[in-house]
Amino acid sequence: MKKRICLVLLILAIITTVVFAGGQGEGPSEPKRYKIGVVVPTLNAQFWNNYVDFMKTGAEELGVDLVVLNCDNKADLLPKHIEDLISQGVDGMIIVPYWAGDKKALRDTRDAKIPLIFTDVYSKVQPQDSDYPNYIAF
Repeated sequence: MKKRICLVLLILAIITTVVFAGGQGEGPSEPKRYKIGVVVPTLNAQFWNNYVDFMKTGAEELGVDLVVLNCDNKADLLPKHIEDLISQGVDGMIIVPYWAGDKKALRDTRDAKIPLIFTDVYSKVQPQDSDYPNYIAF
């Protein structure tokens, strides 16, 4: 239950960051539908399937489009998926930085100005580090 609450809070944190960083002062318009990219290490484990199912439920309730990419336990897919999500124009990214993937994720999302959240694996870089202000939470 605690993990579910934390995941919903993480999704809300990304949405809040994107909303307040974006165009304020514009007139009334159609509300933007946000797209959050998620990268998981595998979908061959029940834990990650439950994780993704929960995120899909939360995203649906919040009106967020969720793009889930599976590394299928292949280290070389993580950097590719990070690049793919950036090229798709996601508004935020939640990844599990296995295989020392935190550095590329931190650099690439910072350069693309995309809020980033890590789950399950810590990085040596702390959230809100001055070099990576887009890294908002673990």
